[in-house]
Amino acid sequence: MNDSFNSGNPLKPVKRRNPDSFSFMGVCPFCGAPKEYIYDNNSGKGQFQCKACKNTFTIKTSPSGASGIYCPYCNTKLVLKHDRKGFLVFACSSKKCEHYKANKKLLSGGKAEHLKTSSGQYLLHYHYREFKFDLETLRKVDDTVSGPVNLSRIHYDQKVLGLVLTYYVNYGLSSRKTALILKQVHGLRISHQTVINYASSVSAVIKPLIDKLMLE
Repeated sequence: MNDSFNSGNPLKPVKRRNPDSFSFMGVCPFCGAPKEYIYDNNSGKGQFQCKACKNTFTIKTSPSGASGIYCPYCNTKLVLKHDRKGFLVFACSSKKCEHYKANKKLLSGGKAEHLKTSSGQYLLHYHYREFKFDLETLRKVDDTVSGPVNLSRIHYDQKVLGLVLTYYVNYGLSSRKTALILKQVHGLRISHQTVINYASSVSAVIKPLIDKLMLE
């Protein structure tokens, strides 16, 4: 995030010497910030940078195509290993990964019993589970879960809810900074307490779903 924003100062639109020469008409493909917060990053050669989320991109950038799940130990992109009922299992395949090498050392020393699975194999590589949630499931569960707000009846749509969670949870901003950037960059008037309520309600909804899923 922009340093001035993290310091609590307002995030201002980009100042351009010649506004008419800036031809980009879209939004940031990563956070949705409008063109007023987009820099020309390489003097008209087609690369842009978002002032809000600091990501660089070109007109052809596709976040869904470039995105992925990466190993936190070696930054290798994880590969899909299993498609189970309720969740997907991704794993790091790198044998140079520090996590793998550490577990390999434990196995060699006879200290890897905690890594043994129910099938008798040893889980040496880093694994990640991605749970299969859909909005309809969340709505049904939300009726039986006590949270600050009912997510199926909130004023904003799921895209806005996603923005709240992205800034507040993924980027680790405070609720006040999240509310500020939503107002200044996205034109959304959401109080910092609403940010907290949304995040708390999502946590309340997701926890029982995770607890009920079989992880074997």
